[in-house]
Amino acid sequence: MASPFARLTTLAIFGAMMGAAPAHAQDTTPPLGSESGGTTPILTEDAPKSDLPTAEDLFERHIAAAGGHDKIYAQKNRRIIGVFEGPPFKFPARLTTWLEAPDKLRSHIAEPAGRSIDIGYDGKTAWRQMEDGPVVILDESAAANLRDAADFYGQANYKNRYMSIKTIGVGQLLGRSVYIVRAVWPSGVAEQVIFDRDSGYYVGVQYSIPTKEGSEVQILTVVDAYEDFGGAKYPTKITQMTPEGKVLAKYEYRNVRVDVDDGFDDYSPPADAVKKTDASGG
Repeated sequence: MASPFARLTTLAIFGAMMGAAPAHAQDTTPPLGSESGGTTPILTEDAPKSDLPTAEDLFERHIAAAGGHDKIYAQKNRRIIGVFEGPPFKFPARLTTWLEAPDKLRSHIAEPAGRSIDIGYDGKTAWRQMEDGPVVILDESAAANLRDAADFYGQANYKNRYMSIKTIGVGQLLGRSVYIVRAVWPSGVAEQVIFDRDSGYYVGVQYSIPTKEGSEVQILTVVDAYEDFGGAKYPTKITQMTPEGKVLAKYEYRNVRVDVDDGFDDYSPPADAVKKTDASGG
């Protein structure tokens, strides 16, 4: 089971850095610092192909560890309350997220008496609103990140998520011994999906995101502290950092409920949404 926040910090951090919230672009919160002493969390090592498990086996082992196909796919919605630390917020912010199978997401992040971000995906349209600013429809590159986050079944849905998967090596992730899988999306974009060699759990993903200047930045998302919610296990701590170990943002789940009958269906953009925007929110 994947974290639904594997890429949401992309919208928060880089939206603020590139001017998505013009009123606050000059006082963006800096990264949270380093948790790994500046060392590289992932070091891929050469390994004979015959000694590596297949990528399919690694995904299936994760699914079994997270509760199994039946338990995972029986669930139809999740409600998450937690804390987010990172740009553009100066202080820890309350996180509230609604997820509905197969691919709907709404997330509200807000400081007490401070700034807020709303993000949504209704299965077709990805959108964002920074505080009281305009609601904007995200362009393709930003929308792809949100579609990934909205995939309710996450890595358990690997057969539909990826065009190809291949185990490429072993390595170290913050003290863990891990297998590393190269996964390619239908768009052709590749990422490294990381599995713990002992527990079998999916524990992270490393990918590139474009900057406004046309270059790319590597982001490593580490997921941890799996807990059982309704028979399926989800990570309750998510840390996003650079591959060198500089922490960019943190999520911590404080409460997760599944299969909630609350009538919530507010995933689509409000009627005043701007029809088009670039990745920087301009």
